Amino acid sequence: MKEVLNDSSNEVKIVVIWSLTETVRINPSLVQETLKILNTLLNNPSNYIEFTITKILGWIIQINPNISHDASKILKNLFSNSDYIIKSESALSLVELGKVKPAEEAFKVFKDILSDPYVDRYAKYEAAWNLIEILKVMLVNKGGHKQFNELKIIYLTKIEAFQFDEDLHTKANTILHKITDHIISLKNIRKVKILK
Repeated sequence: MKEVLNDSSNEVKIVVIWSLTETVRINPSLVQETLKILNTLLNNPSNYIEFTITKILGWIIQINPNISHDASKILKNLFSNSDYIIKSESALSLVELGKVKPAEEAFKVFKDILSDPYVDRYAKYEAAWNLIEILKVMLVNKGGHKQFNELKIIYLTKIEAFQFDEDLHTKANTILHKITDHIISLKNIRKVKILK
């Protein structure tokens, strides 16, 4: 397979990449071999191949969340070292990755996407929606207050994604207030313990 890909045109490589998604859906045990092929294609890629790989990695993560560690290496590399279009597409796949990561790791992924000036509004919008869901989980687990200062920085910069969706803005405000209330209640509990 690798030899065929090395000697093929970009059009053939794109067809192979799309067929790999279907292959993984039908037979999830082939996911590691699929990742090896994708890595091989990234050795000397065109922008279109990079774009297609970032797109299908999001879908493959949905099909098989167990590959999140390996997929995150590829996506983070593409996110860090690519142009605006590929960076934004990899951000969307990183959102899918964040959905299957533990809350603390997902928070970092979403924060990186939201604070990057070269990611498009749509990708930031997706990250913002999912950040709110992650913060709900973190708040229930009593860990949300640890991230409050970072979230407040993101919020105060008025990320574009929040500005074009009133419901998203309202949800973000609600979560911020819950975290603030939680921090205040923790401080009050500590004061009571000190007084005793």
